[in-house]
Amino acid sequence: MSISMDIIVQTILGLPSHDELVKLCDNHFIEQFKINRCGTSHYVYRLPRCSNTSTPLALIKFGGKVTLGKAHTQAYVFHLLKHDSNSPFKVPEVYNAWEECSEGYIVMKYVPSQEVTVADISCIVDTVQWLLMLPPPKDGRLGPVRGGVMHHSLWQYDEGPIMQDLLQHHS
Repeated sequence: MSISMDIIVQTILGLPSHDELVKLCDNHFIEQFKINRCGTSHYVYRLPRCSNTSTPLALIKFGGKVTLGKAHTQAYVFHLLKHDSNSPFKVPEVYNAWEECSEGYIVMKYVPSQEVTVADISCIVDTVQWLLMLPPPKDGRLGPVRGGVMHHSLWQYDEGPIMQDLLQHHS
């Protein structure tokens, strides 16, 4: 089975332009920062005419650590999940992704979140096992699909190791 790593840019009826989405994300970050003393990196887009009651149209993940590599990886896992009816979890479909002015944006299908409890531990174990069994992408790289640096608070300075560094360390 050949799985695409490409993001198929989709036109979603009612979704504004890149520029408008960037403005909305920036304003949302500032509003959240004023309220909570910390910003947020997710924005739920709803159609403007009834923005508090309408069904969310999309979720936009944004920020300096949001990369095209993350978008390609999410698209890759989404396409694998589409072909596996036994998958223990869902991944939102990526509608679009771009980087601009050192910020990344991933526009994806909105999937309501669920609170995770201790009762969910078996599902979490199943999810991790499923992820560990994924076939590598065509390029076979460690990290984001199509390469790049892994960003996560797990690593010092929020950047994971690069494959070349790992190979040099073990040789």
